[in-house]
Amino acid sequence: MCYHRGREESMEIRLIGTGTCVPRLKRRGPSTLIREDGAVVLADIGLGSLHGLLKAGVSHRDVTHLILTHLHPDHTSELLAFLFAANYDPEPREAPLVIAGGLGVREFMDRLQTLYGHWVEAVGYHREIVELDPGRNIKAGKIAIEAGAASHTPASISYSLTSPSGAKVVITGDTAYDAKLAKFAGNADLLVADASFPEGGVGAGHMSAAECARLAREAGVGTLVLSHIYPDAEDVDMPQIREAAGCEVILSEDELTFKL
Repeated sequence: MCYHRGREESMEIRLIGTGTCVPRLKRRGPSTLIREDGAVVLADIGLGSLHGLLKAGVSHRDVTHLILTHLHPDHTSELLAFLFAANYDPEPREAPLVIAGGLGVREFMDRLQTLYGHWVEAVGYHREIVELDPGRNIKAGKIAIEAGAASHTPASISYSLTSPSGAKVVITGDTAYDAKLAKFAGNADLLVADASFPEGGVGAGHMSAAECARLAREAGVGTLVLSHIYPDAEDVDMPQIREAAGCEVILSEDELTFKL
């Protein structure tokens, strides 16, 4: 599927996993692949991510940047398998790897190292751990990656990824509605948003489809993708949500691919 605003397509976004902590055949755990000109970015690495990458024709060795929205198990559950495979695949990893996340990601990686020792240390490659605050930027090849606000855990962040052509995708991670996030997502071509709750659902740190629509309208995005779907949030009144969002709205599916 192609969604762009009159510019040459250069960035590919593939939804590797669109589910939650609930194991389901229909939806893998949260994970989104972004590729452009040699940069291979994986946002979160939930249950089933490695097999989802293989279905996309991507090896764990190809990933150049792993960016984590937060450290809850459903968003990091295959990180250990990823690190283990980097050393013990018959073709072990040689290329450098950047792992980025909010405050605490360095301690998180240190604790994994303490728990698993040499099994997960970077043996034949260089691994850089980067802690990000909202507003901080890093680069993945030609992709500019900026960390933004998210209202879920104290260290949760969202991500904006912008190609040299100006194409912009924003991944909210888990978050409640936040006006700062609407500003951060301003004019994104594609917004992949946390739509965990059914309408009328009560909880903290997540949105419903209607709240995602409000976020999309305030941000002026081109296309809204409802993701991080719990089983009881599958039923979405799409015409109503599209009207509220003022843009194209898509209920996510694993392996759905966009080009910007």
